[in-house]
Amino acid sequence: NFYQNAITLRFSENNFIFNTKIPRQQPWDFIKSFTQFFSKNCGVLGQSPKVLKQERKMSYADFEELIRNNTDEKYREFSGKLTPNIGKNAGVRTPVLKVFAKKEANGNYAEFFEKCTDELYEEKLVQGLIIGYAKEETEKRLLMLEKFIEKIDNWAVCDMTACAFKFKKGE
Repeated sequence: NFYQNAITLRFSENNFIFNTKIPRQQPWDFIKSFTQFFSKNCGVLGQSPKVLKQERKMSYADFEELIRNNTDEKYREFSGKLTPNIGKNAGVRTPVLKVFAKKEANGNYAEFFEKCTDELYEEKLVQGLIIGYAKEETEKRLLMLEKFIEKIDNWAVCDMTACAFKFKKGE
Protein backbone atom coordinates (compact mmCIF):
# COMPACT_ATOMS: atom_id res chain seq x y z
CA ASN A 1 0.00 0.00 0.00
CA PHE A 2 1.42 3.39 -1.06
CA TYR A 3 -0.15 5.20 1.92
CA GLN A 4 0.23 4.56 5.60
CA ASN A 5 -3.05 4.36 7.49
CA ALA A 6 -2.58 7.73 9.14
CA ILE A 7 -0.21 9.90 11.07
CA THR A 8 -1.67 11.30 14.24
CA LEU A 9 -0.07 14.32 15.86
CA ARG A 10 -1.26 15.01 19.39
CA PHE A 11 -0.70 18.09 21.49
CA SER A 12 -0.95 17.30 25.17
CA GLU A 13 -3.68 18.65 27.46
CA ASN A 14 -5.94 19.58 24.59
CA ASN A 15 -6.76 16.55 22.55
CA PHE A 16 -5.84 18.50 19.42
CA ILE A 17 -5.51 15.76 16.82
CA PHE A 18 -4.47 16.02 13.19
CA ASN A 19 -4.95 12.92 11.00
CA THR A 20 -4.00 12.56 7.37
CA LYS A 21 -2.78 9.97 4.90
CA ILE A 22 0.72 10.51 3.60
CA PRO A 23 3.10 8.54 1.34
CA ARG A 24 5.36 6.12 3.21
CA GLN A 25 8.47 7.62 1.69
CA GLN A 26 7.78 11.13 2.99
CA PRO A 27 6.48 11.06 6.59
CA TRP A 28 9.25 13.27 7.98
CA ASP A 29 8.82 15.83 5.20
CA PHE A 30 5.13 16.00 6.03
CA ILE A 31 5.73 16.37 9.77
CA LYS A 32 8.31 19.11 9.13
CA SER A 33 5.94 21.06 6.85
CA PHE A 34 3.00 20.66 9.24
CA THR A 35 5.15 21.84 12.15
CA GLN A 36 6.22 24.92 10.19
CA PHE A 37 2.60 25.63 9.17
CA PHE A 38 1.29 25.23 12.72
CA SER A 39 4.05 27.39 14.22
CA LYS A 40 3.50 30.13 11.66
CA ASN A 41 -0.30 30.21 11.90
CA CYS A 42 -1.11 29.06 15.43
CA GLY A 43 1.78 29.85 17.69
CA VAL A 44 4.60 27.90 19.24
CA LEU A 45 4.31 24.13 19.25
CA GLY A 46 3.95 22.88 22.77
CA GLN A 47 1.53 25.64 23.74
CA SER A 48 -1.92 24.31 24.30
CA PRO A 49 -4.80 25.52 22.11
CA LYS A 50 -6.27 26.90 25.36
CA VAL A 51 -3.31 29.25 25.56
CA LEU A 52 -3.53 30.05 21.86
CA LYS A 53 -7.25 30.80 22.09
CA GLN A 54 -7.01 33.08 25.12
CA GLU A 55 -8.76 36.35 24.53
CA ARG A 56 -6.49 39.33 24.60
CA LYS A 57 -6.73 42.83 23.29
CA MET A 58 -5.34 43.07 19.77
CA SER A 59 -3.61 46.21 18.59
CA TYR A 60 -2.48 47.82 15.38
CA ALA A 61 1.07 46.79 16.33
CA ASP A 62 -0.14 43.16 16.29
CA PHE A 63 -1.43 43.74 12.76
CA GLU A 64 1.89 45.22 11.66
CA GLU A 65 3.69 42.21 13.14
CA LEU A 66 1.27 39.87 11.36
CA ILE A 67 2.09 41.58 8.05
CA ARG A 68 5.85 41.37 8.66
CA ASN A 69 5.76 37.70 9.69
CA ASN A 70 3.37 36.42 7.03
CA THR A 71 4.46 38.18 3.85
CA ASP A 72 4.65 35.77 0.92
CA GLU A 73 6.36 37.17 -2.19
CA LYS A 74 4.86 34.57 -4.56
CA TYR A 75 1.38 35.22 -3.22
CA ARG A 76 1.94 38.98 -3.58
CA GLU A 77 2.73 38.50 -7.27
CA PHE A 78 -0.22 36.15 -7.74
CA SER A 79 -2.76 38.43 -6.05
CA GLY A 80 -1.38 41.42 -7.97
CA LYS A 81 -2.15 39.64 -11.25
CA LEU A 82 -5.55 38.43 -10.04
CA THR A 83 -6.67 41.84 -8.76
CA PRO A 84 -5.51 44.54 -11.19
CA ASN A 85 -6.04 47.66 -9.03
CA ILE A 86 -5.03 46.08 -5.73
CA GLY A 87 -2.64 48.90 -4.82
CA LYS A 88 0.07 48.29 -2.24
CA ASN A 89 -0.04 44.61 -1.33
CA ALA A 90 2.05 42.82 1.32
CA GLY A 91 1.14 39.34 0.10
CA VAL A 92 -0.47 37.96 3.26
CA ARG A 93 -2.83 35.06 2.65
CA THR A 94 -6.53 35.51 3.38
CA PRO A 95 -6.91 32.79 6.08
CA VAL A 96 -4.27 34.53 8.21
CA LEU A 97 -6.12 37.85 7.84
CA LYS A 98 -9.44 36.20 8.72
CA VAL A 99 -8.06 34.84 11.99
CA PHE A 100 -6.78 38.29 12.94
CA ALA A 101 -10.09 39.95 11.95
CA LYS A 102 -12.14 37.52 14.04
CA LYS A 103 -10.00 38.23 17.11
CA GLU A 104 -10.12 41.98 16.48
CA ALA A 105 -13.91 41.93 15.95
CA ASN A 106 -14.28 40.71 19.54
CA GLY A 107 -12.13 43.50 20.93
CA ASN A 108 -11.71 47.23 20.56
CA TYR A 109 -11.73 47.40 16.76
CA ALA A 110 -12.48 51.16 16.78
CA GLU A 111 -8.87 51.75 17.80
CA PHE A 112 -7.71 49.57 14.90
CA PHE A 113 -9.87 51.51 12.43
CA GLU A 114 -8.47 54.83 13.69
CA LYS A 115 -4.87 53.74 13.14
CA CYS A 116 -5.42 52.30 9.66
CA THR A 117 -3.83 54.32 6.88
CA ASP A 118 -5.67 52.42 4.13
CA GLU A 119 -2.42 52.17 2.17
CA LEU A 120 -2.27 48.38 2.24
CA TYR A 121 -4.75 46.07 0.57
CA GLU A 122 -4.62 43.87 3.68
CA GLU A 123 -5.68 46.78 5.92
CA LYS A 124 -8.77 47.39 3.84
CA LEU A 125 -9.57 43.70 3.72
CA VAL A 126 -9.26 43.29 7.51
CA GLN A 127 -11.47 46.33 8.09
CA GLY A 128 -14.18 44.83 5.88
CA LEU A 129 -13.87 41.46 7.62
CA ILE A 130 -14.09 43.07 11.08
CA ILE A 131 -17.32 44.84 10.10
CA GLY A 132 -18.74 41.52 8.96
CA TYR A 133 -17.59 39.60 12.04
CA ALA A 134 -18.41 42.27 14.65
CA LYS A 135 -20.91 41.23 17.30
CA GLU A 136 -22.94 44.40 16.94
CA GLU A 137 -26.51 45.21 16.09
CA THR A 138 -27.22 45.11 12.37
CA GLU A 139 -27.93 48.86 12.24
CA LYS A 140 -24.49 49.68 13.69
CA ARG A 141 -22.74 47.32 11.29
CA LEU A 142 -24.62 48.84 8.36
CA LEU A 143 -23.50 52.33 9.44
CA MET A 144 -19.91 51.08 9.65
CA LEU A 145 -20.33 49.52 6.22
CA GLU A 146 -21.59 52.80 4.73
CA LYS A 147 -18.39 54.54 5.89
CA PHE A 148 -16.26 51.65 4.65
CA ILE A 149 -17.76 51.53 1.13
CA GLU A 150 -15.67 54.56 0.14
CA LYS A 151 -12.51 52.51 0.76
CA ILE A 152 -13.50 49.61 -1.49
CA ASP A 153 -11.37 49.91 -4.60
CA ASN A 154 -11.27 46.35 -5.96
CA TRP A 155 -13.44 43.27 -6.30
CA ALA A 156 -11.54 41.24 -3.67
CA VAL A 157 -12.22 43.63 -0.78
CA CYS A 158 -15.85 43.91 -1.90
CA ASP A 159 -16.38 40.15 -2.11
CA MET A 160 -14.58 39.31 1.14
CA THR A 161 -16.53 41.96 3.05
CA ALA A 162 -19.82 40.71 1.66
CA CYS A 163 -18.98 37.08 2.52
CA ALA A 164 -18.09 37.97 6.11
CA PHE A 165 -21.40 39.76 6.68
CA LYS A 166 -23.82 37.40 8.46
CA PHE A 167 -27.32 38.19 9.61
CA LYS A 168 -29.39 36.72 12.40
CA LYS A 169 -32.61 34.97 11.52
CA GLY A 170 -35.39 37.43 10.87
CA GLU A 171 -33.09 40.36 10.00
